[in-house]
Amino acid sequence: MSSFFFKLGKRMAPAVLKTQWLYQSAVGDATDVIRAEYQMGCQLAASFQGAVRLDGDPAVRQLLDTLERRMVPCMRIPERRFAVRCVLAADTNAFALPGGFVYVSRPLLELCRFDPDEIAFVVGHEMAHVIHRHAADRVFALTVTNFAARLVMANSSVMTRIAAKLVAEGYSRSQELEADKYAVLLTRAAQFNPQSGITLLRRLQDLSRQPSGLAQFFASHPPFAERIENLQRTLAA
Repeated sequence: MSSFFFKLGKRMAPAVLKTQWLYQSAVGDATDVIRAEYQMGCQLAASFQGAVRLDGDPAVRQLLDTLERRMVPCMRIPERRFAVRCVLAADTNAFALPGGFVYVSRPLLELCRFDPDEIAFVVGHEMAHVIHRHAADRVFALTVTNFAARLVMANSSVMTRIAAKLVAEGYSRSQELEADKYAVLLTRAAQFNPQSGITLLRRLQDLSRQPSGLAQFFASHPPFAERIENLQRTLAA
């Protein structure tokens, strides 16, 4: 995961520095901010997709497009646009860029057994990071860290360590729980099985106890027991 996001930060630094002023200086109503964030996200997505391979499997594309069509209208935020794509990467991973560009890796879809309900929870979680602007704050922090390291040390190994540390920390505990809550409500509104989020988290909890890369990926997240309890509480309410 660290190498995945480090490539992201390193390749996207110029695009973020170029467009950050637009996002931060946007004035007016929420529509203005969303539009500015989307413009920034378009440049970031173009940079990212130039550095990775997207999954060309028509069945995967159809699955993600179907999820997108069902979930986005339920947000009732017409200004928001989303694009969900699958990346051919070795990591079991999912992340979102500002502006609504959501990426899931092929291994993560396989871990979800290509179950639409479970994948909907994953996608909804990443959409929540966009809605609450967690994604924009994270990309800014990653880019500023890399840029500062380049100025101060001019040493790529230092940048790698700093970026890896930032990625390991990930979103804050409250942001992850907030995204989980939003995801389970969104999947229910889109008529997916909201219990599938709990099912997926329990499977991941079991897998994280085994010697694999999954333990590292979820090290920055709240404990699975806490996330599951959060979802159960949300559904009960």
